[in-house]
Parts: sequence; C-alpha cells; structure tokens
Amino acid sequence: MAESSEHMKYVDILFSFVETLIPKEMGSLILVDKPSCREKPPRTSGNFTPDIIYKNQEVLIIGEAKTEDDVERRHSLSQYENYYLDAINFEGKSIVILSVPWFMKNTIKNVMRRIKQRYIRKIPVFVITELGGAEEI
Repeated sequence: MAESSEHMKYVDILFSFVETLIPKEMGSLILVDKPSCREKPPRTSGNFTPDIIYKNQEVLIIGEAKTEDDVERRHSLSQYENYYLDAINFEGKSIVILSVPWFMKNTIKNVMRRIKQRYIRKIPVFVITELGGAEEI
C-alpha cells in the first residue's frame, strides 16, 4: 500500500528517535517500511508489518507511525496490541514507539494505557510527535 507523505513524515520522526537509542554503528540495522529502503521490517506474529524494527539478541524496538485518520482505526488498534505483545514476549529489552500528530498524543496515550492494563508484564511505550521529545506512557 502506498503511504502518504504525511505518514512518511511520522516515519522519519520515528527513525530519528530510534537512531538516538542505539549505538551509531548499528544504525544500518534499523529496518524501515519506506519505498526508498530495500530491506523491509519482517511481519510480526500477528502478520502486521511495523514501520520500523530494530532487533538484535538483546534489544527489540518496534515503531509505528500514524496520521490523524489512522490513530483509532480498528486495524491500528490491532497493530498496537500485537506490537505490545511481541515486545512483551521478547526475552531481552523491548520498547514500542508510536509517532503521531501532536494533537493525537493524548488519544494514543489513552489507547496504549488500556492495552498495557491487560498484561502483567509492562514494557516501555513512548509517544513522539512532530513537536519533538518523547513521552513514556
């Protein structure tokens, strides 16, 4: 599916943030679902393809970018839960990062809080916007 330029803007924000979390020499291991990237992220256990995955034996980072129209869609809600479950089931350190428009930040935080409440094990979930900064939920 062709992604909008708005969606790609949030993917780029996500990518920039993920780069700050990993060693510089490991940046080439970030897999991004963009037309300009040859190697795409693998599908998750729920058969979804996240916008970004960084994975080694010790760390899993799953990133998803959403536009205003996509934040609360049923498909998106299923993606968030699946990515959270995959992160929970990873044996090392795992993080889920969501990149959304600034005015959708509280909406996605509420969605992710509800998802996190369903599980005993908690993993970090961050929300980032075009205004900068990341906030942990």
